[in-house]
Amino acid sequence: MSSEHAHVGEINALLGRGTEFEGTLCFDGRVRIDGRFKGKIHSEGTLIVGEGAEIDAEVHVGRLIVRGGTLRGSVVATQVVELLAPSRVVAELKTPSFFLERGVHFDGRCTMGEGESATDVVPEPVHDEPDDGTDELPVVGVPVGDAGDDGAADDDEAAGREGSSRRRRKRRR
Repeated sequence: MSSEHAHVGEINALLGRGTEFEGTLCFDGRVRIDGRFKGKIHSEGTLIVGEGAEIDAEVHVGRLIVRGGTLRGSVVATQVVELLAPSRVVAELKTPSFFLERGVHFDGRCTMGEGESATDVVPEPVHDEPDDGTDELPVVGVPVGDAGDDGAADDDEAAGREGSSRRRRKRRR
């Protein structure tokens, strides 16, 4: 059966638990690895990394789905990278689309789009109040001691801006 006629979701090959392979893996369709692999993986198809897998490779695929196990190396995925818990990925990723589920251990760098790295993008700050030209942010949720407390200097440091205004009030008295 050619890959053009393969059923959606059908796995063409499986490297199961307890198996080890070292070398270059080229495939069409979908391949799942639950064992150990070291080397290079090339495909326009989908690579699924299952629980218990240990992969140390240079990966070039259309789609990468990491469902568990450990992946180390470099990845270029032309469609998408999906990292699902409880996977561990220590790699440099390049893909146009990236999904990271809570509980995944990801240590590396992800580059998306036309060479723009996710770490190079600086998000614009969100302000609920109009910009007054200062870089100070309001202190939120910091406990403030009683105004008559003898340890006011310590509380002032912990309270940030509110503490400094309280300190000014005490000096005026």
